[in-house]
Formats: sequence, C-alpha cells, structure tokens
Amino acid sequence: MDKNFRGNFARLRGGLRLTNIKTVIMQRLIFLLPLLLLNCTKDDNVSSPCITGDCDARLILNYPQDSNGYYHVDLDFTGEYYPRFNIFVEADDMYPEYQYNGITVVEARFDTDTFWTVDGELNFSIPLYSPWLSLNQYNGTPIPVGNVDVSLDFFDEYVIPVVQRDTRIYLQPSNNGSLIGKRIVGPISPQVLNDTITIYSEVLWEAGSNYRVKDDLFAKIIIE
Repeated sequence: MDKNFRGNFARLRGGLRLTNIKTVIMQRLIFLLPLLLLNCTKDDNVSSPCITGDCDARLILNYPQDSNGYYHVDLDFTGEYYPRFNIFVEADDMYPEYQYNGITVVEARFDTDTFWTVDGELNFSIPLYSPWLSLNQYNGTPIPVGNVDVSLDFFDEYVIPVVQRDTRIYLQPSNNGSLIGKRIVGPISPQVLNDTITIYSEVLWEAGSNYRVKDDLFAKIIIE
C-alpha cells in the first residue's frame, strides 16, 4: 500500500507541475495577445504623411497637349546652341512633423528612352585677350583681340540622353500649397526632330519609415 501510495503521489505531483506550467504559459499568452494585435493594427493603419491623404504627383509642361495625351513642343534649331525646354513636377506637401529642420524633403528623379549621338567633331571658338592691347567696354569688360577655333573629336558618337538621368531635384513650396520643381530637358539635337520622346519621373516623399514613392509618372512629347 505504501509503495502504491508513493507512486500515485509522485504522479499527482508531476501532473500538478505540468498543469502549473500550462497555466503560466496561457497567462503569458493572454498578456501578449493584445500587444500583438495592437502592433498588427498599427502597421495596417499607418496614416499618410501627405496633407491631402494620398501622396500624389504630376508632370506639367507649358505646351499644347492633344487628345491622345501627347505634348507638342516647338523648338528653334536655328540658334547657336541646341534648344532646351522645361518640364515641371508638382507633388503633394507633407505634414510638418515629417519635416527636417523645418524643410519638407520631397525629391524627383528623371529618366528617358530617347538619346542622340554627337556626330563628328565639336567646334567652338575661344576669345583671346591681351592685357596691354585689349580695349574695354564702358563697364570694364575687356574686348577680345581675336579668336582661336578649337575642334574636339573624342566626343564623336558620344551618346547623350535628352534629360539628365543621374541627378535629382528637390521640390520647393509653391503658391497653391503644393511642392514644385523644374528639370531642364535638353540639349535637343535636330536628330530627334519630329520624333516622340518619353520622359519618366519618380517622386519620393522622405518620411522615415512612412516614406512614399510614386514611380509611374511619364510624359510623351513630340519635338517639332
């Protein structure tokens, strides 16, 4: 009887220890469950950093746009230099709490599918001045005594994109409450005259872990 009693008592103690362990585990799970649910809910309902609710952006060109969405840019190729034109990007502003030192950081990058190549040598003139013989204009600017022509042939067949691809611009506040920035497109070679070029843009709203990106901006442009 004593041996059976001791065996039953040992099994009873073992069962009680197992029950106590399960109880502790359940209590800890019950304590952690609201925290887990709170974290999940927070991640799923992060508010937009932009004042408008949706961080949106758009490309703006001050040129006619036809019914198919193509911009018609009329350029003058008769000048001394290849022409250029401006393209603007406008984006929604962010709340002040996402500013860095009082400045909203929103940047735009650009890309294109259109390139042109330098055909032949680059020729240009450099004015020559004489420190003793050169005359001066009324404002003190020296008048050159001659010019020397310079030809560079190592740029032959050099490929040039119609818009800078390796730089970014930072948008500034505008009068209508949004942010705006300008990118110069060009120089544009006569090689792309009457062709369609495409300019792509990506806008980044820098808001730490709550940042936003819009990478589907583009404009189709016919050079005339």
